[in-house]
Amino acid sequence: MLKSLFIVAGLLLCIYVGLLLMLWARQERIVFQPPGPPFDEDSTTVRVDYTASDGQPLFGYLVERSPEKPESSPGLTVDSTSTPAPITLLVFHGNAEIAAWSLPWAREVARRTGANVLVAEYR
Repeated sequence: MLKSLFIVAGLLLCIYVGLLLMLWARQERIVFQPPGPPFDEDSTTVRVDYTASDGQPLFGYLVERSPEKPESSPGLTVDSTSTPAPITLLVFHGNAEIAAWSLPWAREVARRTGANVLVAEYR
């Protein structure tokens, strides 16, 4: 009787430890579940693929500045007689987000400032 009790307790302990190991191994996937494609893209958004110096393939989304003039705002002076040099803002999204979620914001920044916006994705 005591021997069978130890066998059952050992099996339950093995199952418990196995379950903990499985949860530990899959913890990122359990916590962060990004949605799949399709993402909202328009004619001003381009996916940019590039490679890091260590060979890791990476990508980001480039929102190109709109052809019309940027809006004037209290802190921004727009001179319509000269064409400003193209500026590109490099943006990194927050924790537990993906770059595609920042595209509406990036489009608005590009529209208001006339700058290109590159939203880079993390490794």
